[in-house]
Amino acid sequence: MALQTSGAISVSDLATEFGGTAPHSLSEYYRGGGLVPDTATNAGIPSSGQIQLDDFYGGSVVSGLQAGSLWFSGYNVAGYGKGGSKVTGVAGTNNQTTLYTSPVQTVAGGTNWQSISLAGGNYALGIKTDGRLWVWGSMPNNFATNAAGAAWYSSPVQIFGGGTTWSHFGSSQTKAPHDPGNTMLSQFAIKTDGRLWGWGDSNIWGYLGNGNNNNSIASPVQVASGGTNWNSVESNGGAFSRAATKTDGRLWMWGSPLQGITFGTDITGVFGRSDGALFSSPIEYAYGGTTWSFVSRNDATFAQSYCGVKTDGRLWMWGMNGEYSTLTTPAYIAKGWLALNNTAQSYSSPVQIFGGGTDWVKASSGAGVKSDGRMWFWGATSVSTFNSGLNITLFGGANSPPIYYSSPVQVTGGGTNWTAQYQIMTAGAGKSGISAIKTDGRLWSTQGDTASTFTQGAAGDGTTTARTSPVQTIMGGTTWQITATGMAGWKLFAIKT
Repeated sequence: MALQTSGAISVSDLATEFGGTAPHSLSEYYRGGGLVPDTATNAGIPSSGQIQLDDFYGGSVVSGLQAGSLWFSGYNVAGYGKGGSKVTGVAGTNNQTTLYTSPVQTVAGGTNWQSISLAGGNYALGIKTDGRLWVWGSMPNNFATNAAGAAWYSSPVQIFGGGTTWSHFGSSQTKAPHDPGNTMLSQFAIKTDGRLWGWGDSNIWGYLGNGNNNNSIASPVQVASGGTNWNSVESNGGAFSRAATKTDGRLWMWGSPLQGITFGTDITGVFGRSDGALFSSPIEYAYGGTTWSFVSRNDATFAQSYCGVKTDGRLWMWGMNGEYSTLTTPAYIAKGWLALNNTAQSYSSPVQIFGGGTDWVKASSGAGVKSDGRMWFWGATSVSTFNSGLNITLFGGANSPPIYYSSPVQVTGGGTNWTAQYQIMTAGAGKSGISAIKTDGRLWSTQGDTASTFTQGAAGDGTTTARTSPVQTIMGGTTWQITATGMAGWKLFAIKT
């Protein structure tokens, strides 16, 4: 979907495309302000100051609608494939090359990729401008044929059921509470008609939102409660719950509010409830409202916490303020990654981030961008990734004990031209990674832990050296549009025009 490029345009046209609540104000629709993605497609839409209707010609809610070619850098192996399998293919290059230290184009080629997402580090999903959805890599079920059992594809194949109306999606990875090595994968996609679909592996917590909590689903099914006004679905990995927003600004959640590693005994409060109830279909968030524009879950495997930006630019946090270790006897590790300037264990209702502000554009997994283009970090391993000289590990090692930040600090290297097109993945042990695009269209990336084969090459700078501050990819250029990082920064995808 996209707005017309000429002729009459109305506020109701904007609301249909981007959402928002009546009575409408054009200030709701500043680029990067929550409803309007900060992408090249929307470059003509102001981010502040005077704004008028014809500024929105060609604008779209779909991030990265300005399509391009798809590129990959990093470890071309699903290090945590089903059953512990290590197989190549996630690069989509149709070969058995193990490592790429600089970006290579996927074998599917073409210049009409409009969106990309990674399910952990195991497989990738992409949408083209013709509305078709493609998948490749190591998947728990054969999403191309709707068959049970693991499947591997080293080049993109169209998802079962096809269709030409896919718009945008989220994907995530979680781990079973009784077996931290048993990776489960789920994904969600929204079609152009506003309907939300989900599919994936081991639906034991009801996190597919289809009304039950059993069986894997190898092809998309519509989430229970239906509706044609879904706007966004969170896509970070970890934990056992999911969240999505509708175009009316309401927030919905489903799955389990429990902390899995403690075998269902710890209620995190992410649903705003104290009873620990599981929900296999969406329920409206207990501390609702109609002004949610963006919500994301922390990507840590053994924790549940969320952050959300409202249409007034305020950033809110709730859930666990740290995570549990993966040890046999779980131990809570206080990290302060809710950025509330404390290390209290959890919050069951939203609290505004320390320092407040009404200019947050996007936030997720210990990082956020403000409307002035500055990027901020908080928590633990997230900060180590982007601050020069800090090679922090989660459970010891360099700079042990780890350094935690319970309030926002600005990214090393600073600058005021970071866009909302960034993604961060953390998995401890120094294996964090981030990819980000600046307003000049340049792509920057990091990777952690030179000693780990899994993390090498993800910076895309032609080396296998760990990067704890941003480096520009060896491809250079100023036309990067969309980026995605998967499985602790081991893999980097990006689209360029």
